[in-house]
Amino acid sequence: MIIVFEGQDGLGKTTQALLLAEKLGCEYIKLPNEKVFSGQILRKILNKELPFEPASFQALQVIDKMLAAKEILAAEAQSGFVILDRFLLSSIAYGKADGLPADWIDDINKFLLKPDITFLFEGKSFKLDKDIYGSVEHQAKVAEIYNTCDDPSIVHINANRDIDAIHKEICARV
Repeated sequence: MIIVFEGQDGLGKTTQALLLAEKLGCEYIKLPNEKVFSGQILRKILNKELPFEPASFQALQVIDKMLAAKEILAAEAQSGFVILDRFLLSSIAYGKADGLPADWIDDINKFLLKPDITFLFEGKSFKLDKDIYGSVEHQAKVAEIYNTCDDPSIVHINANRDIDAIHKEICARV
């Protein structure tokens, strides 16, 4: 089972992903995957060390996720579960927030692995990242786009609650 944690920055996704990975005894994979060159480049762009151009950034994300596919499938085969900190939905939401055409984003992402369940964290951010997306305005745009996602595999999580309450809800859904 491929389980993904998505949502705007600063909502506790990483905390919950790590808690679930520990409970299930499975691998946790954070994207971008900095073990490969595409992930290293993505991190440099996010950290403002390289210039940001939305279409190139989106294409690099697809490459990074395709390269991670082998690792994701191997981890899933080993324990039955794999936990991803961001994947397909974040590419779509952030790409649209960057002003890229929705049909183009859908086309370049259509060959990526499809998660079995996506936990979409919603609420008021606890903090903003200091990367290229670290503004209240941009995160509000991203949240608005996430809210339009309608798929039966997406579970909406109110992130503005106690860590244990959120973890119990997630465990009950898995």
